[in-house]
Parts: sequence; structure tokens; C-alpha cells
Amino acid sequence: MTFRKRPEERDTLGSMSKPIEASIVVVDDEPSIRELLVASLHFAGFEVNTAASGSEAIEVIEKVQPDLIVLDVMLPDIDGFTVTRRIRQEGINAPVLFLTARDDTQDKIMGLTVGVTVTSPSRSSLEEVVARIRAILRRTPRTGGRRSDYSRRRLGNQRGLPRRDPC
Repeated sequence: MTFRKRPEERDTLGSMSKPIEASIVVVDDEPSIRELLVASLHFAGFEVNTAASGSEAIEVIEKVQPDLIVLDVMLPDIDGFTVTRRIRQEGINAPVLFLTARDDTQDKIMGLTVGVTVTSPSRSSLEEVVARIRAILRRTPRTGGRRSDYSRRRLGNQRGLPRRDPC
């Protein structure tokens, strides 16, 4: 499922006049969690695409080339570790935020080994997830195989400089 605006609306989200901060793919097999994340991220100013399984995630990620991926570890067909390995093999370097109910040290080590940027418990508040996403995007110089302008725009605004339009 994709939540995108028409091209003429792409720089803002409806009447809120908030610029789109980044493109995110949310992967979770639990519809209620996926819908909550989508609503929160969309409200926060992100463009959001979704997938409900590991194989669907790989297809969506390859098509969209997102700036960041929010990925459930336990998916019905392919686990989040394997999804991450496969997209890395395809040259997709977007940061991955794992959402998992498991708090095992081995899972954290495995995530770091396959290239996960941050592991976050699924019990985190939505505000914390959004804050983590923004923190990851600020410190990530290269996302989705293309140059990200996110960190420069955010830092530029804090210095009183004009916000640069995304490419």
C-alpha cells in the first residue's frame, strides 16, 4: 500500500503545509501496528509505503528506493534479517530500523551484522519511533542508493539558513 500525494501536492501534505521529510517503507505483518505506524509517520510529514511480508518488502523497497526502512524482525515468510541481507546484496543502503518484541542480545548482534542501523523494541511509543527515525536520517549521509539532502536541510534550518528543496 502506498500513501503518496499527486505530483503537484508532493511538496506539502494537504492543508498542513508540511514538507515531506523523507520516504519510508514500513514492513510489519500485523495490520494494526502497520496502520498505527503509517498514520503517525504520515502525520509527522513522511511519505510512507508499506509491505506485510518479507518478499513483498523486498519488491517495494527495490521499487521505491526509500530513505529509511522500518522493519519487523518476525515476518511470516522471510525474517527481517534475511530481508536486510537481500536488499544490501542489491546495493540498497537505506538505514533499517528494526521493530521487534524480542530483546535478545543475539538478535541485536545479528542485526548489526546484517547492517541494521538501530534496533528498537516494538513496545516503543510512536513518538519515540518518529524521533529515532529523524535522528537516523540526520546522521545518514547516503540513503536508498542516492544522496540524501535530509541532514543538510534540517541543520540548515537550525542555523537560520533557508531550507533546501529535496532532489
